[in-house]
Amino acid sequence: MRVPVLHGTRDMRVEDASKPEAGPGEVLLQVGLCGICGSDLHLYDSDMAPSGIVMGHEYGGTIVDIGAGVEGWAKGQHVVASMLEPCNNCWFCRRGESDLCYQHRRIEAQRSGTATGAASLGAGGYGPFVRVMASRLIAVPEALDEQQAACVEPAAVGFHAVHKSGLQVGDNVVVLGAGPIGLFTLQCAAIAGASRIVVIEPSPRRAALAKQLGASAVIDPTGVNLNEAVQAELGGLPEVVFDAAGVSATLQQAVDLVKPGGHVMMVGVAFDSVPIQPSTWVTKRVTVRAAFAYSRRDYVKTMALMEQGRLLVAPLVSSIVGVDELPATFDRLLTPGTDIKVLVDPHR
Repeated sequence: MRVPVLHGTRDMRVEDASKPEAGPGEVLLQVGLCGICGSDLHLYDSDMAPSGIVMGHEYGGTIVDIGAGVEGWAKGQHVVASMLEPCNNCWFCRRGESDLCYQHRRIEAQRSGTATGAASLGAGGYGPFVRVMASRLIAVPEALDEQQAACVEPAAVGFHAVHKSGLQVGDNVVVLGAGPIGLFTLQCAAIAGASRIVVIEPSPRRAALAKQLGASAVIDPTGVNLNEAVQAELGGLPEVVFDAAGVSATLQQAVDLVKPGGHVMMVGVAFDSVPIQPSTWVTKRVTVRAAFAYSRRDYVKTMALMEQGRLLVAPLVSSIVGVDELPATFDRLLTPGTDIKVLVDPHR
């Protein structure tokens, strides 16, 4: 089989590899589609990832083989696999907060890596087959298609962020950034009962899609006083601001935008340091929280919303590429453009 192997900073090569086999406690999945995540782009454009890994954690698949000791699953089942494997024993897990489990194993693309072509225990979705611990599997409703299955993971990020944000029915909301995470967060905020949602986004294509998906207004932040523009749209400052931009500079901006006593939820992942203005945080008595990943409950709830047609995926999918196109696609995605959600067909 052909797999895209990352060998270093901006060095991805498509190579031949043998088909992996399911080991004890594992299943082998045939990947349907796999999404390209912003975290994958960060790994590709840095030296954080070990050489020899196969990335890709946003995927759905079909069980084609079952390892020793696995019960409750059958060949032919359509599933998704959480990138987190909680211990189910620590203080966090006992509270139902598996996303905070300090013993969980992060995707191997960020930690230990895998041999060339060997599907990882949670990543490896850019290859046609992936080996994964059965404990990470979650069944996919029959009504969901491959595009929806591939987007369960990023959509669950948005669902989790809204669930943890303190948003109340009737609150006004601002979403910074209309990338995939921002657009899923927008939809989940609307489902949760937000009154008006303003999205901050300079890209015309993403702005138009935000309007299509329920934004009350979209503001291009270029050359405007953002606080004044937001207040003009909402008649005041919002109760909740979601920072889904994935850049460090927007954190202070989010605090500046929110109503005194309001909530700021950090959803996008940024890696650079940036100065903040603590006096604003203190005097406004703002609650700033971070939302990392999700729980199994968030996966199940997210898939239910997709099945009900309330959480849309298809409008976000801008293209589907094959494995041989991946290196060039990653290079293209490092420069802001018109892409929104790019999926990979590892069998193409």
